[in-house]
Amino acid sequence: MRASLLIIVVTLLAGASPARAGKLPREILGIRPGMTEHEAEERLERIATKNPERERGGEAEEGETWTLRDHPLFTYVYLAIDGTGHVRVVQAFGHATGRRLHYSDLGDLRKARRLGFWIYRWDVPSRGHEPSRIIVARGTDSTYVGNYFISYWPSREPPGESGRRAEREDNERREAREKAESEGRGSTSSHP
Repeated sequence: MRASLLIIVVTLLAGASPARAGKLPREILGIRPGMTEHEAEERLERIATKNPERERGGEAEEGETWTLRDHPLFTYVYLAIDGTGHVRVVQAFGHATGRRLHYSDLGDLRKARRLGFWIYRWDVPSRGHEPSRIIVARGTDSTYVGNYFISYWPSREPPGESGRRAEREDNERREAREKAESEGRGSTSSHP
C-alpha cells in the first residue's frame, strides 16, 4: 500500500514538472522576448516598482530594473530593450533564502548545455511567429537558480523585424507582378 502511494505521488509530481513535460519557459512573469517595452511595463507596473536609471560614465544604464513586491521566488527583474522598442532579454533574480527555484524547474538538465559550474543553457527553436531563444540559468550551488534569463537569439533579427522584412518583400513582389501585368497589357494592346 505504501509503495503504491509513493509511486502515485512520484508520478503526479513528475507529470506536473515543466521539465518532465519538456516545456521550457517562454516568459518570466508574463514578460517574453519580442513583446513591446510598453506591454512589458504595463504588466510589471502591477507587481513591481521601476528603479530609477543609474548613470554610468555620463550615459544611462541600458535596460530597466524592476523591484518585485512580495513575489515568492524573485526579488527583481531586468529588461533589456532593443533598438526597435521590443524586449530583447528578460531576467529574473531569485531570493537568496526561502522558497527558491530549482534548475530542473526550468527544464530537463540532460537537454541543457553546461557552460560552467552551475550554469546551464537551453537552446529553444522557433515556434510559429516566435523566434528562436536561449535560456540561461546560473546559481551558486548545484540545486538552486540564482538568476535566469530568456533572450531571443542575438544573431537573429529582432522579433517583428523578420515579419516587417517579409511584408516588404511581399509588397515588392506584388508591385513587380502588378507592373509586369500592366506592362504586359500595355504591350498587347499596342499590337493588333
